[in-house]
Amino acid sequence: MSLLRTMRCEPVDRAEAVLTGDRAALLATAVAFDAAGCRYQSARTLVLAGGDDAERGAAALAELGLTARSSG
Repeated sequence: MSLLRTMRCEPVDRAEAVLTGDRAALLATAVAFDAAGCRYQSARTLVLAGGDDAERGAAALAELGLTARSSG
């Protein structure tokens, strides 16, 4: 997957996955962001996925000097 495709489409794919509750697609989007070197977007997507993945995402955000906000 090219960086251009990732930057143009993955945020849309992530939004669709969140709206439809498609956790597998959400995790695939996190992998795509990671492959493109988009560490923040990958971590944020993991947080959105919830569960153990949210914990991994929060840890990745902490490595970037950031914290995850709860949605609610």
